[in-house]
Amino acid sequence: MKKTRDKGGYGKPPEKNRFQKGKSGNPKGRPKRTQENKSLQQMLRDLALREFVGQFNGKQTKVTFIEAVFLKQFSEAMKGNTAAAKFLVSLFEKHVPLNRSLAELMKDTPVFALTAKDKALFKKSELLRGVTFEEDSQDQQ
Repeated sequence: MKKTRDKGGYGKPPEKNRFQKGKSGNPKGRPKRTQENKSLQQMLRDLALREFVGQFNGKQTKVTFIEAVFLKQFSEAMKGNTAAAKFLVSLFEKHVPLNRSLAELMKDTPVFALTAKDKALFKKSELLRGVTFEEDSQDQQ
């Protein structure tokens, strides 16, 4: 009995029905996500990374929403808000590697490069009352 090439069988469809070489089985591809079917994770990421112009330290600065949240948390922690401080410490514990030194993490950036406004803010803070900065002690001499 002679088999013809066109005949198929179990697991072997006829040649005319098989995938053609160089032709996609899904020419339009998978549909892209639209605004309506966006995942919650994607919506949060898009919102957190959206930029806006806010006023920080008396000047207008372009920041993302997530940066603004962190700036507010740092500000509240410096004012003595223990909940904000605990939140920041928990973030550092989860996301900052403990096996690296602060100098390695800062990558040759001065650890405490404070502006005059920052120093004034720290001096007003109850947390650092009585702490002197290196430049201040040199200025007095």
